[in-house]
Amino acid sequence: MFIVCGEALMDVFAAADTPTGTLMDARIGGSPLNVAIGLARLAQPVAFFGALSTGFLGDRLARALAEEGVSAECVARLDAPTTLGLVGLDARGVPSYAFYGEGCADRLLPLAALESVPAAASALHFGSYAMVVEPVASTQRALVERLAGRVLVAYDPNIRLNVEPDLQRWRDALAWMLPRTHLLKISDEDLGLLYPGQAPEALAAAWLNAGVELVVLTRGGDGATAWTDSVRMDVPGRPVDVIDTVGAGDTFQAALLTWLAEHGRLAPGALRTLGAAQLGEGVLHEGLRPGAEVRAFGDDGCQVHPIGQGREEGASSLIPLSVVVHAHAEALRCRDDLFRVFAHIVDDRPRVGFRAIHQRWVQLPCPRGLIGRRSAPVG
Repeated sequence: MFIVCGEALMDVFAAADTPTGTLMDARIGGSPLNVAIGLARLAQPVAFFGALSTGFLGDRLARALAEEGVSAECVARLDAPTTLGLVGLDARGVPSYAFYGEGCADRLLPLAALESVPAAASALHFGSYAMVVEPVASTQRALVERLAGRVLVAYDPNIRLNVEPDLQRWRDALAWMLPRTHLLKISDEDLGLLYPGQAPEALAAAWLNAGVELVVLTRGGDGATAWTDSVRMDVPGRPVDVIDTVGAGDTFQAALLTWLAEHGRLAPGALRTLGAAQLGEGVLHEGLRPGAEVRAFGDDGCQVHPIGQGREEGASSLIPLSVVVHAHAEALRCRDDLFRVFAHIVDDRPRVGFRAIHQRWVQLPCPRGLIGRRSAPVG
């Protein structure tokens, strides 16, 4: 079982102006929560380790966990507010955030909550600001220490300077995690904030020397790069029509962890022996060939159009629109030529209900086999 640790909050978007102000659209969010939901939608057993408010927004987050099939057995409910993250989008769909979270539930996870973490844990994922604000950061570090050497540990710094503006705090958190982390995933944007002007390959080498087994650098539209002690693999990106990129990195991480789980790599030491073919065709992807375009947004949700050579005419598979991402499409090619399309894990328009998209399926031509792992929508 995956245990995803960190914050769950409400992302609040400006939906429209009104005669007296602005209509706000609040959606479930938080980087770790996104990863947990992504794993559940990819049929992985997963629990969320964090704190939720006992207020109505905490109830909504708890209901989302239940609807998505994410276990709440190690969730603490606290008499504190829910963090709000106000999200603004630029012309390219890239988000900026303003967080209102001082004294909120997600930051107050107590050490006593460790007793609720299930013994069946096989992998831990940590990320974002819960690793740099107290007391939740101390609680998470205690969990890492408690399960050290027994489970795979994944970490994505996912820096939010408007929560913690001191970059040294983020560097210190990363330095503490390096000898305890097996999979380090980091974006080129975060790398540039932490270590401006330093070469990614030099940083990756230092991190591997510190104990990390696999470093993955996501580079937005330019693709991704992975390093182990013996292999480097670069995979180019594929242009897509972008509405926004909220949650794209979280979806990438959920997909990556799923591939590792499906290929028996969720154990300390198991990532060091990944070869170039496994990194290129599995952990990242093989040039999105064939891939998918994500287009057509509106009341009917997304439409997915498979592209590429070698498609078997007449073959078809079911794909849930819940795993179609409107912002960022990635495909993982497995050894049996199954192709899975990943996309943003929230709905594409405020007017389209989250559950409505999750329950809508389409058929499409594709290579042999099923795209995705679910045989029916959740709930």
